[in-house]
This record gives sequence, structure tokens and C-alpha cells, in this order.
Amino acid sequence: MDIETKNSEIKISETTAGCGSEVLAETDVIIPEDYPDIMRILQIDATAHIREKEVGNDRVILRGEANINIIYIPDPKMSDMPAKSITATAGFTDVCEAHGISADMKLHSCADVSDIEYNLVNSRKINIKSTVSTEIKAMRQGETEFISDASSDMDLKTLKIPVSTFCQEADEDFIITVADKLEFPSGKPAAADILKVSANVFGSEVKLISGKAVVKGNVRVSTLYIGKKDPAIEYMEHEIPFTEILDLPGINENMDADIDYSVQSVYYEADYDESGARMMGVEITVCANINVISRTETEILSDCYSPSCEITLAKRVCNIDSIESLLSPDITVRGTALPSGNTPPLSAVYSIDAQPIIKRVTGNESGVLIEGVLKLSVLCLTQDPEMPLLSFKDFIDFSQTVNAENAENSAIECSAHLSAVSYTLSDTASVNMRANISASVKIIHTQKINVIDEIKISESEPPKRSPIVIYFVSDGDTLWSIAKKYRTTTERITAVNSISSQDNLKSGMKLIIP
Repeated sequence: MDIETKNSEIKISETTAGCGSEVLAETDVIIPEDYPDIMRILQIDATAHIREKEVGNDRVILRGEANINIIYIPDPKMSDMPAKSITATAGFTDVCEAHGISADMKLHSCADVSDIEYNLVNSRKINIKSTVSTEIKAMRQGETEFISDASSDMDLKTLKIPVSTFCQEADEDFIITVADKLEFPSGKPAAADILKVSANVFGSEVKLISGKAVVKGNVRVSTLYIGKKDPAIEYMEHEIPFTEILDLPGINENMDADIDYSVQSVYYEADYDESGARMMGVEITVCANINVISRTETEILSDCYSPSCEITLAKRVCNIDSIESLLSPDITVRGTALPSGNTPPLSAVYSIDAQPIIKRVTGNESGVLIEGVLKLSVLCLTQDPEMPLLSFKDFIDFSQTVNAENAENSAIECSAHLSAVSYTLSDTASVNMRANISASVKIIHTQKINVIDEIKISESEPPKRSPIVIYFVSDGDTLWSIAKKYRTTTERITAVNSISSQDNLKSGMKLIIP
């Protein structure tokens, strides 16, 4: 007697390592010769991005830079402008020790400036220290081979279990360039000097087609400038829509995608004439990170036996991660941003950079509880001519429960990005704001599955026993395990005992074993 087996293979992904750390990006900024001296610093902010990743065994080296923007009040003896601005960069290298990481893994990394300190050394030199927070996550791709089915000319009983697996098909960074010519709005004065141009992406969409991803979004451009006729600080906003088709070989529309954006750089050039500038060209470089996963539903042969012969199984335990749920909840955050200390009265809000940070994700009986904080960097115009700009940071806590099954005792991954933000100046001392956050939640369940590697048979008579056996059910018993133990079939047990195969066995229940 022979047993024919069918072997199958599934692709799996598992997060094997991850860590976060902080590194200092320090630089001395020297004021250019044709710029006036510094009398007072109004604002210094920075963004960070990673240029290069080097992956080795148990170690990742990240190299990047912090892009710094400085706005200051110039010495009135040297300039009659209310403010000037300069930009600078500071490089950083972060060596992350992460046990289990190797060069063959897929690596996702990100960087963010969490704190800035500066020292005005003299009127023409600033020492700037930016604390850059980095985070990495490594995922291993693999394949598991198993016996999915078995058949024989003898009476072979097989038990299969359904398995849902997922595999990360892509985790790629794409550089998108968004460029446009922006006209100054009607009613706004022409510009004598551009102080700062900042950008953020919102309202993003991603759609997968065969071998490609179609991404759409909007870039909100905020511009701070000095008016030409009346040298006061002004601001304006524009929105630039974009659509890009990105190549992702092997991807299809049945897969699931998540996208996250980070602005790498903003280049601008104003068209000045004797009356100032009413047109400005911008070129924004955006990094789009696209994460694509595929899900596979299959069956694995978990057990088999024959009432007529002895079967020996060679088994191994395999841990397989499956996605129980893939959720995309929208979270609305409302709150008030307040500057600390004694500050001048506010007159307008220039921009709010809002970044959602997930602090804790827990599964419970009702679903998934997402807790986080919205990190705010606010830049306002004030009513004080000696301090026309005010920059401050604030935080707004948020939490939301998302309905989901099987969330308790499961691993949960959650990422979030800002989809929209609006704000109003409620009074001269506070800013009311509302933010919409798009979250991506994966509920991952790890199955410990007995995978059969080999099936061996030998002819033998069933063990002799009484024609009728009375069996009392114990905890953990199933119809299958009882039938296998006594070399009979589940069908015969259910028929003799007048029960259904769907009935739950209870401890102490009496069964007649034919």
C-alpha cells in the first residue's frame, strides 16, 4: 500500500527585529557676508531624512541630514526688514544595534527631529544641535513547505486545517517631485523677500493595478514672506494636487497597500522685479513609502490515520503569522494649542505641523484601543512688532476604540498619518484645531501548527478490544482524537451515539465506541 502526498509551499513574512534610537546632528551656522547681523532669533526648526542605509549582521547604519530653517530679526542698523531667514544642513550617522538583523532582510526606517537646541555664539554665528529620533523595523521573507493532502487506496482519514498567511510583497521608497508656479492671492501684497516655504502632504490615496501603484494626494504649501510696500510679515497658502504611477513588479489589485509620505526638501524661487514678486516657483521633493502585503488562504494536512493499518507521522511545529483583520479607521482629534509662558498676543496662524504618534495599541474584548498624541509645531504672527513671530510646540492626546474580533492576546501593528488639518485663532492666546488621522491596523495571530513532513505506513491488525467500549470524554477531546485512538471513524461514533459532528463534546460525556 502506498500513500500519495501533495506538497505545497507558502510565502511568509515575520518581523524579526526593530529598534529606535536618538542621534545628535550638530552644526555651526555662519551668516553669509551679504546678510545683516542677528539681533534676535525668532524661530529655528528642522526636518530630517535618511539618505543611506547600510545593513549588516545585528547592525544597521543610517546616514542622513537635518534640513534647518532659521528666521531672525536683523540688526536695525544694517537692515530695515522685520525679519530675515537662512537655511542650513547638519549631517548625522546613527549606528543601531539590533539583534537578529541581517543583510537579506527588508528594512523600513524613518527619522524625525524630536528636539532643537541652539546657542547664539555671536551676531554672525549660531551653534545648532538637533536631536534626531530614528526607528527601524526588519522583516524576513521565507517559504514553508508542507504536505497539504494525502490519498491512498486504503481507508485513509485526513484532517486539514485552514491557514491564513500574509507576505510583505513590497516596502519601497519612491521619490516624487511636485512642481508648480504659484501666484500670490489677490489682496496679498507682493513679496520683497521670502522667509520660509514649508510643505506637507495630505488627502493621499493609493490604488494597486497589475505591476503598478497609482498614488494621489495634495501638497499644501505655506509661504511666509516680507511685503514689498509695507515691510511686514505676510503669509499665504496654496494646494498642489499630484498623481503618480509607480512601478511595483509582481503587485496586483488583490493585494493591500499602505502609503506614508515625508517631505524631503522644498526649493523655491521668486520672480522679483522693481515692484516685488507676485509669482513663485516651487519644487517639492517627497518620499513616498509604499508597503504592500498579500494574503493567502490555504489548507495544511494536520493529521491522518487509518483504521486498517499503522501510520507513523514525522511532524514539526511551525509558527505561522496570519492577519486576522486589516482595518483602516479614521480618527478625529480636536483640541487647543497654547503657547507657554508670557507671550505677545497672537494675530494669525501661519502654519501648524501636526504629526500623529502612536503611543500604545492594545487588544481587548471590544476591539483595539489606539492611544496616541498629536505633536504640534505652531508658527503664529503676533501683534508685537518687536517679536512678530512666535513658534511653540504643544501636544494633544487622543484615543479611539476600533471594533474588531480576536484582538485580545494578538499582536497588533498600527501606523498613522495625517490626512487633513484645520485651525482657527480662537483668541489672542490660543489656537483651536482639528485633525483627521488615517490609521492602518493589522491584527496578527500566531498559529502553532503541526506540519507533517513524512508519512510512513505498515500493515498491522487493529488492537484487540471489547466489541463495545464506553468512553468518558475528557477536556480537550475531539471526535477526531477519539476516533484515531480507537482506530475507528468519526462517522461511526456519531451514528452509534446519535449525535452530530457539529455537537460540542463536554467533559464527562459518555460515548459508545464501536
